[in-house]
Amino acid sequence: MVVPVYIAESALPEDRGRLVTINNIFITAGQFVASIVCGLFSNVPDGWRYMLGLAAVPAFIQFFGFLGMPETPRWLISKKKYEQARNVLCTIRGEGVCIEEELDQIKSTCMMQESEVMNYESSGSKHSVFMQVFNTSYTRRALFLGCFLQSIQQLSGINTVMYYSASIIQMAGIRDYSVAIWLSAATAGVNFLCTFIGLLLVDQLGRRSLTLWSLGGVVVSLITLGLGFWVMNLDSPVISQSGDSNACSLARTCAECIESSAHCGFCYLDLASGFTNGSCWSEDLITRGTPALMGPCSNQSLMHSNTSLTWEVNWCPSHYSWVAVSALGVYLLFFAPGAFYLYAGLSAMGFIVLLFILPETKGKSLEEMEDVFAGHWCCSRTPVSSSKNIQYVQIRGMNWGRRQGRDDSGDSDS
Repeated sequence: MVVPVYIAESALPEDRGRLVTINNIFITAGQFVASIVCGLFSNVPDGWRYMLGLAAVPAFIQFFGFLGMPETPRWLISKKKYEQARNVLCTIRGEGVCIEEELDQIKSTCMMQESEVMNYESSGSKHSVFMQVFNTSYTRRALFLGCFLQSIQQLSGINTVMYYSASIIQMAGIRDYSVAIWLSAATAGVNFLCTFIGLLLVDQLGRRSLTLWSLGGVVVSLITLGLGFWVMNLDSPVISQSGDSNACSLARTCAECIESSAHCGFCYLDLASGFTNGSCWSEDLITRGTPALMGPCSNQSLMHSNTSLTWEVNWCPSHYSWVAVSALGVYLLFFAPGAFYLYAGLSAMGFIVLLFILPETKGKSLEEMEDVFAGHWCCSRTPVSSSKNIQYVQIRGMNWGRRQGRDDSGDSDS
């Protein structure tokens, strides 16, 4: 959370997007390396202990690296430490770069913010200074957009695919644990490599265009993933108690059921009633509250009390059968295909909303963001302020009256 803010406060406007993207590249690189380490220790006894222990090595190095980092110039100026801010800004920008104009701009912005806070406090308002964010139009819009972008990022299901990629691969038919882990490392590798695309395009296309294009790709990918699960459901084997189904009934977990040599594909609930449990894909994920990989079976305690939805339909009176049918529809909606369709719908909703309210911030300094977010909400173009950030350039030229006099004298001489 702090690193992007630190980069944004220290970088130049033309370099800010690229530097923040580099931060994301290192994050995805760490995920890729961690997945490779998991693959190396997947067949080692108590390998998970080594996986967790090795994570302390980069954290240890990072801790000592943080000790040598200076505070940002904007924070130092807000604390009235002007000389330290000048030294830090000179170090960041390099030798031979004039920093006085940027330093004065930061000072004026900090003084303006301090005056607003003082006026707010002197007005006798009973609300805290934090509530001032919601009472100011441009800060309210910026806060909403920031929260909305973070929400759409999570609601698009990225963590579901990244965290449980090995489980998804096993659901696709890869039964070996080690192979599934190495294939999940390949997924993390693709995520790492594709981050470089954002690095190359963030300053060319702009933040707004890149966000909309990436959300469109997310929608298409989620629909494709949902269709893949739907096709897999069509080829699922038929539940049967005959033959080698006894081996399926011995499975204690969904993972054992899927990886069983009997190739049952379903967790058979061996009860006297003879009702079955539906296809079992991701019981462990459901107990963790992850709806994206919800299979047709819930946890075993729930299924012992309600053996199946078929029993519920048979139990409901005819006048209330619509309740069971609605419950069945909701249940089917949150199968693995339905969950990814839900993610796709949420991402499409985010695409439509951002299409109208997300402004372009390319090339804008942090001091200019007030003008960017001061426009109308349903406007994707960046408003141009006529009263702020006006730069005057002295142009050398000839006075028009003097030039006209010279022309007249030239004509008279001729």
